[in-house]
Amino acid sequence: MKGNEVGSVGPSVAAYALVGVGLFAMSETARGEIAQRTIFLQASTAVGAGLNVTWDPSSQRYYAASTGFGEPMYSPVFTFSAAGTIVDEFPAYLEHDLRSINYNPNTNKLEVMTFNARDGGVGTAGNRDQGLFEASRDASGLPTGSTNVLLGSLPGNLGRQTMPVYDAGRNQFYSFSNTNIFNRVSRADGSLLGTIALDTAPIGNPGFTWFASGFDQQNDLLVVTSGDADKAYTYRLDGTYVNTWDLDIDVGGFYGTGFANGQLFVYDSSRNGWQGYAIPSPASVGLFGLAAVFSRRRR
Repeated sequence: MKGNEVGSVGPSVAAYALVGVGLFAMSETARGEIAQRTIFLQASTAVGAGLNVTWDPSSQRYYAASTGFGEPMYSPVFTFSAAGTIVDEFPAYLEHDLRSINYNPNTNKLEVMTFNARDGGVGTAGNRDQGLFEASRDASGLPTGSTNVLLGSLPGNLGRQTMPVYDAGRNQFYSFSNTNIFNRVSRADGSLLGTIALDTAPIGNPGFTWFASGFDQQNDLLVVTSGDADKAYTYRLDGTYVNTWDLDIDVGGFYGTGFANGQLFVYDSSRNGWQGYAIPSPASVGLFGLAAVFSRRRR
């Protein structure tokens, strides 16, 4: 049985990592652990299909997006405070059919990827421009609804529906579809830089959530989820498996997954919002475990 109650929000993501020290002990790879809830980002209006969440540390804002819907077609973008409180009573409505949203610290811009950004042009459904766009913001960090084209097409994207996530350190996107393959896509010109094949042997065939993924920039980890198993899986950039996390919501089969500000976010359609989870990296787990051991030895 999945629980829908939202736990209290602590002061920091690091605090959630510390909560699990007793569970992780000194294991290098924590497998099959229960992910600890952090904050919940409640959408203020209806969404088409929930996409991912991104974080801007300069404005201390979370941003979450939806696919496009309605006639004419618009995609809502929601803005939240660092504590997870909705900042805008009504979201900004962008004239695109969005698939992902990413903050780019290299340019200090909020960037959105559309449906079929691979091919660009104008979409046949909704008659909306496709590609990579800047979502303009006001001085307070709220999106205004206006956009500016950054790349007219990204031929390296893996399909039309993909939700690419951004790696600021390497200036590239990771584009996922519904197999075990990621495309590495240049942010500079949208070209294909290479691929990453995830090793699924340790987890079998869980049925990955289509099109969706997350990237943990601090630890260089890719995150994928399974709607069939209600789990999250982390991988290194060479495709090697790291660990598995059990999630206490019903994970969807399409879209809805992302990673921001040290947390995994998964869209929960039953509550129309994004549930955050702390999924500490193996390096963090080992560090906390060692600290606990040395503390006990000093007593």
